[in-house]
Amino acid sequence: MSKTNSHREEVQHLIVITAAQMVQAKGQEALSMRTLAAKLERSPASLYKYFANKAAILDAVRQIALQQMAEGFLDAEREGSGPLEKVRTACRAMIAFALQEPRLYLLIYNQPKDTRPNYKEIFKTFHFRYMQKQLHIANRFGLLNLPDGFNVELLVLQLWTCIHGVITLRQSLMANESIFTKVSDQMLDQMLENLENPKELWQVPYPEFAADLPEDIKYR
Repeated sequence: MSKTNSHREEVQHLIVITAAQMVQAKGQEALSMRTLAAKLERSPASLYKYFANKAAILDAVRQIALQQMAEGFLDAEREGSGPLEKVRTACRAMIAFALQEPRLYLLIYNQPKDTRPNYKEIFKTFHFRYMQKQLHIANRFGLLNLPDGFNVELLVLQLWTCIHGVITLRQSLMANESIFTKVSDQMLDQMLENLENPKELWQVPYPEFAADLPEDIKYR
């Protein structure tokens, strides 16, 4: 690697880390090319040599946030537990990250105004792929008891929806309510236990949605 490329990467890294710190402190709304440049003691114009715009910088920060959240998932791998326990660990890692870094978590899923959320991007994230893989392993070894019309991809989406809902409520409406924390913990525990419940206890939400899942997110 040439010195020029090495210097460019160092500056890009500094810009992204500084932007991440600003988002952590005050949220993405407080970040602009001008405020970021002032923090770096640079001119706003100089930042455009390294990033096309603010959105590109936020995308880089989003990747850092996803990587940090993924570290909690990897703890399950080091523990050497079974696939269903790894899914439980992953779910709790997602919640723990969101509570520890609420503004970075919001950055992962927040969309610009007047932009329709792209659910396909959720399917590409590490945490979705990780849970998808572990549940396929569990299903292969007969640890799941899925009803007709219910596949692993739909199961992961249901889990993610539940977890995201718990996180959203904890961060907003019930941020200081300990009783809600207990209730949401029980709700998540019950949902995870349902992974092994007999078929007749399952409630299949919108089974036709399974047929609409994009081919590129299905586990291979």
